[in-house]
Amino acid sequence: MKTYVFPINIEPDQYDDGTPAFSASCEILNVYTFGDTYEEALIKIHEAIEITLESMIKHGEPIPIDPAQGVMELDHPAVAVTL
Repeated sequence: MKTYVFPINIEPDQYDDGTPAFSASCEILNVYTFGDTYEEALIKIHEAIEITLESMIKHGEPIPIDPAQGVMELDHPAVAVTL
């Protein structure tokens, strides 16, 4: 089991109908999603990244590890805390 760390962006946004929302992205993996709240966007981007990585591993695609861009691969479980 490995732990992967990817930087993400979460910003205020809106849906097509003008309803307030938050957009979330991980540009390194080309993953984007939305949520009604900041917290929902954070959960959805986490799930989207996990699904993307599982697919990449299944298909033998390389994970884009680049410490200069904040991307890390650890050989042990870890917790990331943002304050």
